[in-house]
Parts: sequence; structure tokens; C-alpha cells
Amino acid sequence: MKMRHAVLLLSLCSLLAVACGKQESSTSSQSTDPTRTQAQTDRDATTTAATPATTDTVDAAATPVTADNTGVNTRDASGNTLTPADQSNSPADISTTQQIRKAIVADKSLSINAHNIKIITKDGVVTLRGPVKDTREKTVIEQKAVEVAGQNHVQNELEITG
Repeated sequence: MKMRHAVLLLSLCSLLAVACGKQESSTSSQSTDPTRTQAQTDRDATTTAATPATTDTVDAAATPVTADNTGVNTRDASGNTLTPADQSNSPADISTTQQIRKAIVADKSLSINAHNIKIITKDGVVTLRGPVKDTREKTVIEQKAVEVAGQNHVQNELEITG
């Protein structure tokens, strides 16, 4: 038992030493050191100049949307909505889900989100859930599901996220 503690302590010390060494080397390269040669200073300046400067301004078009699904996850956990876990294992329901998924994925005009919607088939009723880009995608996906499952067998719960 003592041997294991000693090995663990040595490993921890080694990790700390490595981490401290990296910290010292990164701070020492930034500090003014009278023993540094002009070549080292020039090399550091070139490296810094070659690195793109970061700014506090962000291009609005490039701003990522936060992926906070807390509300959706809470809604789904309530048990009042169908989730993929509710997918039936009957051969007919599995086949229906597969056919709809193939039709959606084959349509390259649809967004990635549209390709990844939830398709849940239970007792012949198809439920479509998830985010899509616009009304067109919502309509196209519903039409594909209706072609496979039938007009009165599709519940479209797709959400337009823009």
C-alpha cells in the first residue's frame, strides 16, 4: 500500500514539475532578459508577427449559436413527448422509419439539421421532431414521411430554427 502511494506521489510530482517548467518557459520568453541575444529577440518578434492578432470584435455571421438544449431535454424527460427510445421494434415500424430516413438523407437540398431529425414510428404513426432551417424544409420532410406512412399517419413536430 505504501509503495503505491509513493509511486502515485512521484507521478504527481513529475506532472507538477512538467507543468511548472512549461509555465516558466512561457513566461520567461515574454520577460525582458538581459542575457537574451538579439537573434532570440528577433526570432520571437517574427513568431509573434506571424501569429494572427486576436481582436475583441466578432463577425456576426460567424458567431456560433449556443447549443443549449436544456429546455428541450427537460421537455423530453417529462415523458409527454416521444423520443427515439419510444421507437417500436416491429419490423413494419422499423422499415417505415428506414424508408423515411433514406428519403431525407438522399435529398441534398436539406440542411444537416434536417438530415438529423428524429423519426419515431410507433404503431404505424410517424412522429417527426427536431430543428430545421425553414418552412420549406419542414414541408419537404413532412411530404417524404407522408409518401411512406400515409396522410393521416404523420405528426409533424419539427421546429424552425432559422
